[in-house]
Amino acid sequence: MHYPPKWLQPAGSHPSTAIFLAAFVGLYLAAVVWLSQVAWRDPTSVFFRPDKAHEPGYSTARMGQSERFLANISQSGFPPSRTTTLQQNPEICIGIPTVARKGVRYLRIALASLLDGLTEEERSRMHLIVFIADLKPEEHPAYHEPWLFALADEVLTHQLSPSELEDALLLDDQHKGVYDFRTLLSACVQLGTPYTSIFEDDVLAAEGWFGRTMDGLAEAESKTAIAQSRNDWLYLRLFFTEEFLGWNSESAPQRAFLSLLLIVCVGVVLFSTRLVWPRTRPYLTNTLILAVCCFCMPLLIALFFLAGRMTLMPLPVGVNRMNKYGCCSQGLVFNQAHAGELVEWLGHSNSGLYFDMLVEKFADEHDLERWALQPPVLQHVGIKSSSDGELKSKRAKQVWSFAFESYDVHGLGGERHVDLRT
Repeated sequence: MHYPPKWLQPAGSHPSTAIFLAAFVGLYLAAVVWLSQVAWRDPTSVFFRPDKAHEPGYSTARMGQSERFLANISQSGFPPSRTTTLQQNPEICIGIPTVARKGVRYLRIALASLLDGLTEEERSRMHLIVFIADLKPEEHPAYHEPWLFALADEVLTHQLSPSELEDALLLDDQHKGVYDFRTLLSACVQLGTPYTSIFEDDVLAAEGWFGRTMDGLAEAESKTAIAQSRNDWLYLRLFFTEEFLGWNSESAPQRAFLSLLLIVCVGVVLFSTRLVWPRTRPYLTNTLILAVCCFCMPLLIALFFLAGRMTLMPLPVGVNRMNKYGCCSQGLVFNQAHAGELVEWLGHSNSGLYFDMLVEKFADEHDLERWALQPPVLQHVGIKSSSDGELKSKRAKQVWSFAFESYDVHGLGGERHVDLRT
């Protein structure tokens, strides 16, 4: 009778196998507990705690700063309207479309957070346009208040003939929104500034947002210049939600293949070690190798993916390519080289998509890079629809930057490294 070589024979039960498995289970449970404490803010993680993660942190402090800013300028008397003292050669046009909402007002805080903390030099580098997009502007409460005309460089309204007004009243919210964004984008493009940006009226800007944005734009220019995959870039995103940056389904087959390959490699390494170094055979038993490959490795791989992509693979601080899964249109800074093309393209598009979706379609058709600033310098604070005032809490909670809330409330928000694991 022929027996297999000794190194293939199953070794007897060795206490090292039981010790190893006991140690593995203990460390694995410790890792689960640790991740539950550090990944609660990561919406791509199984340990995500939505109620706690959606609690405002930095945004509460920033709102307080913005309210004090408004109170201070109100007490000192509003400055004269800036419409007669436009800046010379501003670098960026900031357009904010706004409509009246039932029971809530966001525009005041949005403008105050954008302007609070700016130096005179920084303020002179921007041209701020507020576009009251209500077809009857007198219905917007801010239209009658002095702070709006004091803080903005321009206040635009629809200039429509009776027939145009009648046609506009027939537009649904989706098409009306695209029409409004295109109108405001066109007004900014006509100024000829190097950059054109559109901010929604329900955002909150971090302290130091302007400096970080301008640095981000320079970085986007630099990274695009050395990239070979795209010809140019369309925008820098100042807000995004981590909600859609998890393990996407289209890459599932690749992840499955790599996981299987990793298990096979570990098995080959363990088996080769047992073959090359005979002294390890009493410890690297067949039972142990089987347990590692069929029990330990699958559990570790599963925990890696369950821990969340933003926890284990967070975006680096600075500018990151985000050609997919970027949401939403709360703050986009467009490259002037393509902003005019986008305005014209929007005028001919009848696809029925929302503005942010149309922008992505335009970028895909023209092979343009899209960049995002990490951490974001804007937060979305709107919880009500602009059309009927109804609460949209579930959707609003999705449109939320978790990194923004990790800014240091005691210092300059834009200068602190933000990590979703803290």
